[in-house]
Amino acid sequence: MATEKCVDCVSLACFGSAQWDVLQGDDAVRMVIGDNSRKTAFRALCSKDDWLDRPELRDPCLRLVLHGIPKSMRQSLWPQFLGVEKVKATYSAELWERVRCGHGVQQETLSLIERDVTRTFPQHPLFKTGDGPQLLTRVLVAYASFDPKLGYTQGMAFTAGLLILSGMGEEDSFWCMVSLSLGEKWGMRGVWAPELETHVWAQIRSDLWAELAMKVPAYVDRMQADREAADMVLLPFLPSLFCSRLPLKESEKVFDAFVLVGWPALLSVLTTTIARAWRAVSLQGQYQTTHTTVAALLPFIYADCKNNAPDILVASWWALLPADSNGTDFGPPCQVLSCETD
Repeated sequence: MATEKCVDCVSLACFGSAQWDVLQGDDAVRMVIGDNSRKTAFRALCSKDDWLDRPELRDPCLRLVLHGIPKSMRQSLWPQFLGVEKVKATYSAELWERVRCGHGVQQETLSLIERDVTRTFPQHPLFKTGDGPQLLTRVLVAYASFDPKLGYTQGMAFTAGLLILSGMGEEDSFWCMVSLSLGEKWGMRGVWAPELETHVWAQIRSDLWAELAMKVPAYVDRMQADREAADMVLLPFLPSLFCSRLPLKESEKVFDAFVLVGWPALLSVLTTTIARAWRAVSLQGQYQTTHTTVAALLPFIYADCKNNAPDILVASWWALLPADSNGTDFGPPCQVLSCETD
């Protein structure tokens, strides 16, 4: 059967110009799963019984997700990846009706939510002129009522806002927040409120430093003396899952990967941005002390996220791909191609 070259230039571009030459070969247009439509491929996967639990489907699913879930399918696939139905089954059927009224939420928490909602995706039409702020407020208030010890902290608004932008209703967005917060794979409660889940935060930090040691050993050596100061570079990014720094399109792709594979996806993005910033800082000689290094890294990371997000994802996603049985790499995620962006 003849190979149809159906390269979607928009999707291809999101994997960065650095890989363009790699993607020009014949292999770049052959690995189409079932059809040249990403939507059709996802529908084919979803039609199989227990598809998320079948080992033989994990690799094609991962490749599709790294290429980006079609916008119109996120509102149904994100809850599936997050196991929302299983989570809901562990609580009473009346829970949503009880928390949606904001029972027990303190005025201080309400004020924090009101303040941050105005800063969440402020240029997006849904939040600029639509009912996004009202929807987001109700979801965050409901979660604060559900988990009064946590209540609300910075970063939660961007995460919930991303769920709303997918087209989810308030109740589904709330349950996704519950899964993200309490699910073992994600454990965002330990990021939104590290003092409540110290073991989660400790594990995330440990995994992050282990990956940094492989990618940027010079940075780890430099920071060894003051890990607490070095951790400050993480705080602007972890609670919002990078949504507050990356453009929306790339934020959605990061969230696609995070809900499927959990922390390996986000840690790969984190270590990639730090490695790129460390190289820039090193070239400029701005690494006299730990504190000046941390302060110097942030502007580079902010600018990189704003201007080079597609290339960041290229490097980040490459590390998530498995090797085959012969120990060779499958190749770039863009080998799963699409002629649709939605």
